[in-house]
Amino acid sequence: MERGRDGVRLRALFVDNRDREPKKTAPVTIRREEGAKPTYRMWGSPADGEKPNTSFQTNLLPQKAYTVGFSGSPPKSLRLTLRFPPAGNWVKIAVPAPARPFEAYRDHDHKLPLAQAGSEADFVNAHGGKVFRQGGMLRILLFVNQGNTSVVEIVPR
Repeated sequence: MERGRDGVRLRALFVDNRDREPKKTAPVTIRREEGAKPTYRMWGSPADGEKPNTSFQTNLLPQKAYTVGFSGSPPKSLRLTLRFPPAGNWVKIAVPAPARPFEAYRDHDHKLPLAQAGSEADFVNAHGGKVFRQGGMLRILLFVNQGNTSVVEIVPR
């Protein structure tokens, strides 16, 4: 596992376009919301040239907030996965908010959609149990309760 400059172990973030007929979204960008705020571009895979790339990965520092952007239209169905952190680790991810009604599910539990938080405090205190729409962005907390993975899926209603 790679380490950041301060020695903290980096965690893997996967951004997957789950649309049935995906459109071009690459490069996908990620920017940390505090500090130097560099923007990184992810080109994704498969890189065969026939179909648009649908899977993007980067390593990032835990316990930080990031914004993900798409060069084309954001996918209607999106899966965000945080891998390899121990329980209690998290990252906050902001993505463009869906224009149409949507459901968000956590850790593959499609029986119970995540509620929408009424405030930033409500969102943070839910430990990944809610999403928060703020302006044109949807904030998601990938919080690892147990194991070493946290997944949130956003799908149209």
